[in-house]
Amino acid sequence: MLISSSATGPDGKDTALQTASGQIYQFASNKSSIGCFNGLKGTLLMRNDKVLTFLPDENGSSKTIVASQLSTLQIVDTAGSKYPLTNDTRVFYNSKEQSWSEVYTWLNPGTALTLYLGSNGNVEYIFVGGGSIASEAVIVYNKGSTDNFKTLTGGASGYSIYKNGIQANATDMRPYDVATYSSATNSIRVCDVRLTGYYESCKPNPTEPTSITMFGQEFPVLTTTQATLARFRPGDQMTLLLTEDNQIAGAVKVGTSGMNFASLQRLNKLEAVPNTAWSGQSAVTMDGRTYTIPSDVQCYNKGFHAWVTLEEAHAYANVLDMYESDGIIRIIEVGS
Repeated sequence: MLISSSATGPDGKDTALQTASGQIYQFASNKSSIGCFNGLKGTLLMRNDKVLTFLPDENGSSKTIVASQLSTLQIVDTAGSKYPLTNDTRVFYNSKEQSWSEVYTWLNPGTALTLYLGSNGNVEYIFVGGGSIASEAVIVYNKGSTDNFKTLTGGASGYSIYKNGIQANATDMRPYDVATYSSATNSIRVCDVRLTGYYESCKPNPTEPTSITMFGQEFPVLTTTQATLARFRPGDQMTLLLTEDNQIAGAVKVGTSGMNFASLQRLNKLEAVPNTAWSGQSAVTMDGRTYTIPSDVQCYNKGFHAWVTLEEAHAYANVLDMYESDGIIRIIEVGS
């Protein structure tokens, strides 16, 4: 599986090919690739230990899905389609190749997966999300704009765009969406997850933070973002703009990003809310007061360090914590 066409080769140039196993192959003479075969299975034609060309496999296909159920021998997507696999099926996750048995317990429903299917429809290889950990990001500032995406791809062309795991295009882009690039799947990964609250703490210092804590959860900061965070200090109210893999790509003052609780002044915590307090999935009643739960409420699983859907949060545990303002539930936390 080819995951990069811009790896650093033995000659020191960033034109080498890298496979999912981690091996790096230098091109013969002065050849290079534009990245159009990234994320494909195929064969490297070699001469004197150098690459002449890459031949993609003709058989099989790839498909990006959003998982709804994950088990040892099967994946079910949100459309109800089922994909059989084995414990030994290879998975590219967090920048390294692993087996499905090592990875699937760390994944949650709602995760985007790119499946590589054999000619008989069986799953032969999986990329989780973009397959790799983001190292840089761009923020969309204008509706429908993809102008800055080319700064992420390093010249790669023919890339696809996915927003929140679903294939998208320029018309789906909105201000303050966060985009990252996965060379492994040659795709732009766009995320609109934002978290608003109080800046609790950071490491190692507010001037160049490598992580920031909000609601008791520590979020890593992209190195390209550190300078923009220097104007904030612990105790400030802020909105974090997060990547698909929950890294901080930026932060803005409360109200800037246009979230449905932009006028937030304070979030009140409702602890240990039992399932019996719910009215369907649209409301919850505690101590005689009923709170509205919007369908797009942010839900976070602290145990798995991942965002989940409202349905998943509701089904996860008998009790959970909620944060509200003005009678509306803004955030739901499950796990420990």
